[in-house]
Amino acid sequence: MQLSIRGLKYRRGSFALSVEHLDLPSGKHFIMGPNGSGKTTLLKNVCGILRPDSGSILLDGVPSEDRKSWERHVAYIPQDLLLFPGMSVEKNLMFPVRHAGGSLEIFHDMVKSMGLEDILQRRADQISGGQAQRVAVARAVISAPSLLLMDEPLSMQDQSARIWILSRLDDLMKKYSFSIIYVTHDQSDLDFGYDSVTFMDAGHITESVTSLSQLQEASSVAMLHYGNMVRINGNYYLASDESIGFSDSGGYGYRWWKSPDYSVLLASIGGEEYFIKTSRTPDGKYLVLNSGLLKPLRHESMQQEDKNSSRPVQRDMM
Repeated sequence: MQLSIRGLKYRRGSFALSVEHLDLPSGKHFIMGPNGSGKTTLLKNVCGILRPDSGSILLDGVPSEDRKSWERHVAYIPQDLLLFPGMSVEKNLMFPVRHAGGSLEIFHDMVKSMGLEDILQRRADQISGGQAQRVAVARAVISAPSLLLMDEPLSMQDQSARIWILSRLDDLMKKYSFSIIYVTHDQSDLDFGYDSVTFMDAGHITESVTSLSQLQEASSVAMLHYGNMVRINGNYYLASDESIGFSDSGGYGYRWWKSPDYSVLLASIGGEEYFIKTSRTPDGKYLVLNSGLLKPLRHESMQQEDKNSSRPVQRDMM
C-alpha cells in the first residue's frame, strides 16, 4: 500500500503535528525522532484513531476520510500492544478472524511461524513481555492488512528475539503483500534493510531519505545513534568510509568496537565525542578525516543564515 500525506495538520493542547508532504510507496519504511516529536500521533492519524484537523491522507490514492477506520486495511501495533488481558492467546489471535475480516489460514501459519503453539491457552496477562509482542505482531498480520504500522512494539525483546522478529517481517511482507511503517529509536534496526527512513522533530518531518548517505540535515543525523555526524570548527559534516582513514602519527583519538559487519568508533573531536560507523577496520592509533571527502550538512543556524541573506552563503571546508 502506498501512503501519501498532503498538508496534514493536527493540534491538541500545546502539541502541533504538521506534515506538508510525505510519499511512502509500498515497502518497509522507518520513522525516527526524539520523544515527543509526533511519531505516534502521525501513525494514529494514518490508521484513523485520531482525525486530522485539515489536510489529506491518501491510501493507494484514496482519501482515508472516505473510508471507515476498519475499511482502510491498516493494522496498528502500539507500544502497549493492546492485547485483551483476560482472553487467551488463541482468542486474541482469533479476534481479527471473527470480527475484522482476518484470515484463518494466516492464523494457523502465524501460530506456527511465531512459535506460539505452547501458549495458545494461556491468558494474555500471564505471558512474558516478549511473548506478548510476538502475539501482537501475529494478531496484526492475521488481520490481513495492506499496511502495518508498528510503534516500537519490540522494545521489550532481548536482542536475539528482536533480530528474529525483524528478520521474519521481511518474509511475512513478501508472503502476504503488505507494507510496514516502523517507528524505532534503535538505528541497528536499519541493518535489516529499508526502503526509506523519515526523521521527525517537534511535530515536523525534518528529512526523508532512501539511503543514509543522502542525509542533508544535521538534526536528522543527530537522531541516529551511530549517525556519522561530526562537528569541526562549528560546521557539521557526514563522514563516509571514503573520508575515514587512520594514522599512527596524528589525528583524533578514538575507541572502537567490532560487530560482525562493521566497526563502531567513538571519536573525540574538538572536545566532543561522536559515534562513527564504518566497514573499515581501524589500523592506526588515530582517526583521520579527509576534509575533501566529508559531506557538509545543513543546520538550523545555517538555515536561518540563508533566510536572512539574499546571497548564497559560502562555507569553507575546515
